Amino acid sequence: MTNKTPFMRFARQSDRIDPRCRGIATLWVVLSVILLFSFVALAVDVTFVTLTGRQLSAGADASALAAVAKVRRSQADARSAAVTFAAANLANTDAIQVDSNADVTIGIYRRADRTFTPVGAGDLPNAVRVDARRVDGSLGGPMPTIFASFFGVTEVDVERTAIAMVRGDVGPGVIALDPTAGCTLEMRGTSGTFTVEGGVVQVNSSHDDAACHTGKPSMDVEEVYVVGGTDKKFEDQVDLSGELITGADPIPDPLADLPEPNIPSDPSVNFGDVSITGGTHTLQPGLYNDLSITGGDITFQSGLYYFTGEFKFNGGNVDATSGVMLFIGPTGFLNVAGNGTFHIEGMSPIVYPDGPAVPASVANIKVPIFQSRSNTGDAELNGTSDWFVGGTIYIPEGTLLIRGTPGAFANGLIAGSIETRGNADINIDYQDQFPRLPRNVFLIE
Repeated sequence: MTNKTPFMRFARQSDRIDPRCRGIATLWVVLSVILLFSFVALAVDVTFVTLTGRQLSAGADASALAAVAKVRRSQADARSAAVTFAAANLANTDAIQVDSNADVTIGIYRRADRTFTPVGAGDLPNAVRVDARRVDGSLGGPMPTIFASFFGVTEVDVERTAIAMVRGDVGPGVIALDPTAGCTLEMRGTSGTFTVEGGVVQVNSSHDDAACHTGKPSMDVEEVYVVGGTDKKFEDQVDLSGELITGADPIPDPLADLPEPNIPSDPSVNFGDVSITGGTHTLQPGLYNDLSITGGDITFQSGLYYFTGEFKFNGGNVDATSGVMLFIGPTGFLNVAGNGTFHIEGMSPIVYPDGPAVPASVANIKVPIFQSRSNTGDAELNGTSDWFVGGTIYIPEGTLLIRGTPGAFANGLIAGSIETRGNADINIDYQDQFPRLPRNVFLIE
């Protein structure tokens, strides 16, 4: 009996526990279960939202990369690719839906200050932004919750953004061909802008100072590719709207297959020296030694004009828009300057009356001015004339000197070296006529 006393005493004490304590314990158990369930619900839905965000991010990345790969050829195709590649990715179990207009923005990204600016259909973009959204008002709508709906939260907004950029996949509107010389692209002056619309600038020289400057010129160009380097303060003092890419690959001369014309052999089209100071004149294609125009109204008939001496324009009004080529021979010299109007457009197709035949690959490229490859002299385009040059100015071994304020200029410039001086506003309206540079796409954000 003595050994059982403590147990019995304990049993009797437990019988005296207040029944109200049992209710409080039950309440605490219930509250703990609810709180635990809430934490589990929160953890599940947070995990669900995080996973959905990552899936939307992956879809936005794929969509932006696919779009930017096409954006410089067709903005419509870029938008379509964005939609297609987004839909190939899932967010939760649903295909990601992006609106081709509301969720896809085409623009220009400046890496220097990390800014993205939307552009219009006529601009040359370098970036695409895609917003992959599951929000109120988006195509897929907001994401439904799992457990949080028990607490009144039935849906959440999740969205991710990606920006992709492209380099290349565009043609060179301006090419400096010399492979080794210094300052093959040289800009001098403190005013004026070198603009290339729809194309880029390529400098083939491997020299450490392949691109040079004096003063503070401006370049409105999306990309400038330099095989070598630039002078020390080029990046700081040249106001370049786009990107400068040094260490680039050289590109071949896109007009290398264009043959030089044979000298016209018909004596009836050998005009020798011609000087025009006024009046109204119509010129015939053929062989010229020196042609000097200092006044008057002059119309060039369609065809080839071969110069063994100097072609000089220093005033007057020239209309050579019927389709011509001014060929500056091995000993010739181009000197266009002064006030007046100078309108010229290349022939298409290119046909040489005395041969040789022009390959089909280059026959339809307009080349209104062509200086012989054996002529390493300067070709000078100066003054304040009213310019219109339809086609590409081609000075493959010489230096193209541009001075004054020619304004609207040409569809392309190809020269051994290119030098601008003064306050020249040079506008190259590139027409996508040469092979495009290799394409490189990458994510920015």
